[in-house]
Amino acid sequence: MRLVAKICLSVMLLGASASALGTETTSFAYDALGRIAGSVADSGSTNKTTTIYRYDAANNRRFVNVAKQDGTRVPIFRFYNGSKHFYTMTYLEGQGAGFGSEGIPFASLPGGGTGTQPLYRCYNAANADHFISVSSTCEGVTYEGQMGWAYTASGTGRKPLYRFYSATLKDHLFTTSYDEGTAAGYAYESLLGYVL
Repeated sequence: MRLVAKICLSVMLLGASASALGTETTSFAYDALGRIAGSVADSGSTNKTTTIYRYDAANNRRFVNVAKQDGTRVPIFRFYNGSKHFYTMTYLEGQGAGFGSEGIPFASLPGGGTGTQPLYRCYNAANADHFISVSSTCEGVTYEGQMGWAYTASGTGRKPLYRFYSATLKDHLFTTSYDEGTAAGYAYESLLGYVL
């Protein structure tokens, strides 16, 4: 698989230089079995394409998820390690932290304005819990950075962003599906806003 990744990288670099439109950097992440878990093609701060790969039991690539950050939306990647969730705007950060990808549950807005509020990534070291908050003080724990913006009201193309918590796992779950949170055994905490 590593040889295939090197060949793909060479082809991508040739395509980028031939177009003369700018520079594109492609980074790859591998899982514990040495398979390509994802890649990020970066052509600038508002032009990134992230590809996530999944495999079946026979090691056949069965699922590919592609997210584009184009200046109108910021994909939020969700990772899980068996007991904790991790949320990030950069796929490689989550993959590098040893978590398995759960895909892209939602996208936030890249900037604020009337009718929006910022989303913050926070970390509670006491229970190793990464979570998202609308509080700039991160509810008294460590601030890790901004996660984009959310609308404060519903509207066309907007989805509610629910915040759930498991007291047993000491873990937060963020989803646009209320049923996903309750089916996983998490308790509903709040609605953080509306996302894409």
